[in-house]
Amino acid sequence: MQKLIDIRAHHLLCIPRYYSGGYNREFAENMKRICLAIRNDPGIGIRIVSGKPDDLCMKCPHRRGTICKNPKELNKWVVLEDKKLPNA
Repeated sequence: MQKLIDIRAHHLLCIPRYYSGGYNREFAENMKRICLAIRNDPGIGIRIVSGKPDDLCMKCPHRRGTICKNPKELNKWVVLEDKKLPNA
């Protein structure tokens, strides 16, 4: 069975320019692992999600359940960014 990665629509813009940094070590390692998996396996399954955390969000220190908590308005902005991309 092929691995399926959930990616928020706006994170598709982050993946090509990822530079190995991030909020903290745990987030950066998760982001690097996912980016390398996508780059190294062109057949990997990607499911576009919107309005909820994806596999990149899982190690983010600002995630609280299904909401981004830092700063206060960030969750609202993230959801709007997802909606700007077609088919999200």
